[in-house]
Amino acid sequence: MQKTHLDIGSYGVAPGQPLSRYEDECVGSVPRVLGGIVVTQIQGDKVLVSDWHIKSHFEGEHTLEQFEEAKHNQDFDAIFSNEHELREDECLDGTDPILKEQLRKKLESIKGQ
Repeated sequence: MQKTHLDIGSYGVAPGQPLSRYEDECVGSVPRVLGGIVVTQIQGDKVLVSDWHIKSHFEGEHTLEQFEEAKHNQDFDAIFSNEHELREDECLDGTDPILKEQLRKKLESIKGQ
């Protein structure tokens, strides 16, 4: 585990669930990343993370357009679990700066409530 260059929003991804062979039409239409862990607080040497996953359900008219726009901007509703200290076996390997920024914004909005 490497704690250097971490900040709020640094994230790691969880292994994805394979699509069934009957869901071929969904390939290319699912978000690139569905969940993992994200840094929520840094207190000295202590790094706190939370599990997160995206909620990609859209309602109303033009749901496909809503989804495609959200996918492009990585702007999905994120659901966060309780915080815990970063463990040695957890990896913060996320590399998408847009997703990192979106996770940071979602965390800030939750903490601001």
